Amino acid sequence: MRVVYWTTACLEPAYEAVSKEVQLLSRRFRSSWVFSVNPHLRLRWSPRERVVGAHPSLYPILRLVVPAVERRFDVNHVYGDMTPWLYHKSLHSRPTIHTITQDGVEPQLDFLDRAAMVITQTPTTRDRLLRLGFDESRLRVWYPGVDLDRFRPRDRSAVSSHPRLLFATAPRTREEMSSRGVDLLLEAARLDPKQSLRLLYRPWKRGYTSFDETVRRIGELDLQNVHLTNQTVHDMAQVYRAHDFTVIPFTTSDGGKECPNSALESLAAGVPVLCSRACPFAAFIEKEGAGVVFDPHPQGLLAAVDAGIGVWPDLSRAARRAADRHLSRDRLLESYARLYDKVTQRTHVATPAH
Repeated sequence: MRVVYWTTACLEPAYEAVSKEVQLLSRRFRSSWVFSVNPHLRLRWSPRERVVGAHPSLYPILRLVVPAVERRFDVNHVYGDMTPWLYHKSLHSRPTIHTITQDGVEPQLDFLDRAAMVITQTPTTRDRLLRLGFDESRLRVWYPGVDLDRFRPRDRSAVSSHPRLLFATAPRTREEMSSRGVDLLLEAARLDPKQSLRLLYRPWKRGYTSFDETVRRIGELDLQNVHLTNQTVHDMAQVYRAHDFTVIPFTTSDGGKECPNSALESLAAGVPVLCSRACPFAAFIEKEGAGVVFDPHPQGLLAAVDAGIGVWPDLSRAARRAADRHLSRDRLLESYARLYDKVTQRTHVATPAH
């Protein structure tokens, strides 16, 4: 099975969730390649990693290259937002699967109608497509997968009155800081100094403008209870278990990935998630009882912390149960394997038990 993964990810799987998910799939299906167009890429070619990356300024050339590449594979798998730039205009000759990782743009229904199957990562996006009249038989909700053996809870039965909060879905640029929720977090930390907040940033290769601005704001507000790190972390499971809550404080629905990787891994580690109602993943947290959903403002977050402290053991157990039920990486890969066979008419696909 030769699959070509078309994405707009930055091809930095150590830092970006979409890059990590696409890398996981491409490694599972060994004859596959990843093709990305992203403003933080220049020109990248790695036969060893089976990766091609290009800058959007090469658009006239890419319009010619993409159809030629497509014909060398059995299946297109588009991985990105509702209407993936470039690909919705260029892919026509092979069966296409489209995994939507982020909503917020106006969908190109002609591209969606051409897809053999559309995968959404939240019921919120699925419901939006249904309202637009999309064919329900070609629509699935599959959550991203987590290594459930690696991310396991540690034994503890309570949380202190000085909770430790982790923010690990950091913005890359200064412009993303508000919608990603950094401003909200810093104001909440100012209002309640007894909380310990860790901001886990990543040293992006290019286009990294959020770190210095965050340092400036922390200093301006003199926040002694905020700890900002800027490093690659190789054992995230240990990081989650060292905190009491992971926070997803988006202030807009497109503030980041619909299913933030930090939320998924946190659930598997038995660490409840405090999730802004603006994030599409909030419905999952609320339904599974795996954390607390709050209105996207500082007072809403502080109320969620207070509510979560009192029922922390219940939230922790529910978090891991939700991960076991919905977030298995192995089950997800098996589901995609069956789907690839289905769209190439080799076998039939069954909906996974998510």
